Amino acid sequence: MDLEEMAALFVRLHSLYGPRSKWTTATFHLKSSGRMSLDLGYEDVEDFDAAPAVRNAWIEKYLGKDAVIDWQ
Repeated sequence: MDLEEMAALFVRLHSLYGPRSKWTTATFHLKSSGRMSLDLGYEDVEDFDAAPAVRNAWIEKYLGKDAVIDWQ
């Protein structure tokens, strides 16, 4: 399966949830064994002022408190 096929399936999965219960974030966890899991989030992404706090919470949860991110 190529990237375009995966993206199309992901969009289809998102549409199956219906307009009232669609997630706003998706975090994939890929293991070296080939297994995958998916965490769906329902955060309010419309509040742009909260974006840095939401991003920092995601980084701490998934990458660790001391993660160093190079945004360049």
